[in-house]
Amino acid sequence: MIKNVLLYLLCSAFLTSHAQVFSVPDMVDIAGMQKQKQEAYLSKRGFVFKNNTYQGEDILGNYEYTEKIKNKLENAEKITISTCRTVQDLYFIYCTTSKNEYLNIKAALITENFKYKAETDSLNSPFLFYQKNDITIITFFKQAGTIVEYSIKLQKHILPKPKEINFAEDLLAFNSYENLRFYFGDKNVKNDIYYLSENEIVKCSVLFPNSSRQAVFLWDNPEDNTVLSRIYIGGQLNTESALSYSEKVDENIWRLKNGVHTGMTLYSLRRLNEAPFNFYGGNSNKRGLVFADSTGKIDFEKAEVILECLNCNESKFFNQKFIHSDDAIAEEKIIFIHTISINLKKNKRIIKE
Repeated sequence: MIKNVLLYLLCSAFLTSHAQVFSVPDMVDIAGMQKQKQEAYLSKRGFVFKNNTYQGEDILGNYEYTEKIKNKLENAEKITISTCRTVQDLYFIYCTTSKNEYLNIKAALITENFKYKAETDSLNSPFLFYQKNDITIITFFKQAGTIVEYSIKLQKHILPKPKEINFAEDLLAFNSYENLRFYFGDKNVKNDIYYLSENEIVKCSVLFPNSSRQAVFLWDNPEDNTVLSRIYIGGQLNTESALSYSEKVDENIWRLKNGVHTGMTLYSLRRLNEAPFNFYGGNSNKRGLVFADSTGKIDFEKAEVILECLNCNESKFFNQKFIHSDDAIAEEKIIFIHTISINLKKNKRIIKE
């Protein structure tokens, strides 16, 4: 009897005082718990495990109030929780029908210095985006009949340890400018503009700009500098800041796992590949790009290789649409790797290893 009374008082206090049921650190901690510990912790907070659901390959653990608690309280707000652990991310998704709680959580995010777009921070905006260090939070709401459900989706991105960053592909683990800034420091990362061509520019983030460790990150969501699209590796890259930088940039030290690196000669690349290949000539808008379907030991699709030539200005080479590697070597052309472009979508398997 006493035990039931204490349980009721605990749950009543929890439900009637949830100006903010969980702090952001609470959400991060819960997301990182193993399943058994997670269930035990949430049970103490008035929740019970309901079921698992699937989103693609990911498994979501779903929790809600117990029926015993619902029956004892009048006008209790509906609250559900979903958690998920993937190779790269921890998730905590909190849903409530309490408008006040939703507003309190949003206010707490601002107090805790999460970055957001102030001009869109309105209750009328159904989708808001907050970032801080390795944490991303999306707040949103939807209406079903007369009931409005407010959701807070927290994502903690699992960043690699310093000893795990050895190759250019390892940089694919960083999924936002905020990740890079948090990990490498403010002075080593800057937002910039990248010139894909004379007529096409995109926003980008540059790691170690104008140095031997320079890498340029392009985002699928450039407005918020999130969701990695591809990485460019090289010394003289087409960023706006590089165009006005007059000092010498040392040869880039990032290497692919297969040994390919910028500055490598065409002859060395041909030997490493153990097979000839074609690349686009001067009479192509893809000048210098090695054909993605080339045979040999190197996968030119996962990491695009762009070559540059120092003595290919005569018509024989400059006017061709494509050039055979062995022909260029026989003609003693001074050709080397200028840029390496790593496409995230082509490297999903590497991310999971």
